[in-house]
Amino acid sequence: MKRAGVFKIGFGVESGDAAVLRSIKKGIDLKKAVDLVREARALGIVTHGFFMIGFPNETEEAVQRTIDFALRLNAHYAVSRL
Repeated sequence: MKRAGVFKIGFGVESGDAAVLRSIKKGIDLKKAVDLVREARALGIVTHGFFMIGFPNETEEAVQRTIDFALRLNAHYAVSRL
């Protein structure tokens, strides 16, 4: 992808809480997301992490896990929608 000219990738993670991800049927692995962002950054690709806060039945603790995960993801940019 880098050789084809890709210079920026957005990752729609949505939540850093596994229970929230299951409830919205996101079907992603948070560890794999971290690995993919790390690989993209190593190639010099700008990374964006996209998150949502305010899912039905989402607790304050789940919101905090999402914030903590967004920091751990280490994307160049993180965007959140309420």
